[in-house]
Amino acid sequence: MNSRNTFRPSDYVVAVQDCAEGSNSLKSGCMIRGTAFCIRKNTFMTAGHVIDVENQGTLSLIKSGLHPVPVKEIYHYPDIDVAILEADIESADPVKFSIEKLPHLAQVATNGFPYAYDNCFDKINLRSFKGDIVGICQFSRFLGSPWIYELSFNCDRGLSGAPLWEVKGASGPPVVHGVIIGNRATEMTVLREEEIEKDGKHTSTYEKIESMRLGVAVTSFQLSTITIPRTNTTLEKLLSSDGLLI
Repeated sequence: MNSRNTFRPSDYVVAVQDCAEGSNSLKSGCMIRGTAFCIRKNTFMTAGHVIDVENQGTLSLIKSGLHPVPVKEIYHYPDIDVAILEADIESADPVKFSIEKLPHLAQVATNGFPYAYDNCFDKINLRSFKGDIVGICQFSRFLGSPWIYELSFNCDRGLSGAPLWEVKGASGPPVVHGVIIGNRATEMTVLREEEIEKDGKHTSTYEKIESMRLGVAVTSFQLSTITIPRTNTTLEKLLSSDGLLI
């Protein structure tokens, strides 16, 4: 368990593992789908697309140093690309949340499992990223158009579902302000030219496209409105009753 004055990401985050039928390890056909984090006892949050995949096998969660633990229940919120998982991992610490909106250029960080499997040593590696909030807007890719933070770092495969922390120094318990759901690419055509051959029968079009790629996290103030399974109450009220809302 985490001490009061030391932040160890491995106390809070777990890897989401997907095993095809007949597989029981990363060497024999299992793969890391993403990251999840504990929001209360035996209850974890992740990105919806981490568990919403074709040909999905048996899902389990892996906490650092422990064997995979099967996921018992899955609750999906497709309108905002979030999911809640239930698994019996007693040693995972629940995170503290804030639902206050962070300003532009607020420093944030995340920890998770992008491209995490090291096949040389048969283990998964936790990775950490830090950057700034560069945008706050709604994301039309999902039906609910959730409010998101755009981030100054890319969120690669396996990092989806990781918590977005506000950076306030190396000591003390971290505070979650969102959940990573991937990247957003924006493209713009900056040059367009057409060439027509002399016979008039062939036209060639040339385009130059510039793109911007940013990490994306659903904001905690958006997450606060979802109803948590088995409680019939919102995440905000549940966190408050559990003493986890800052």
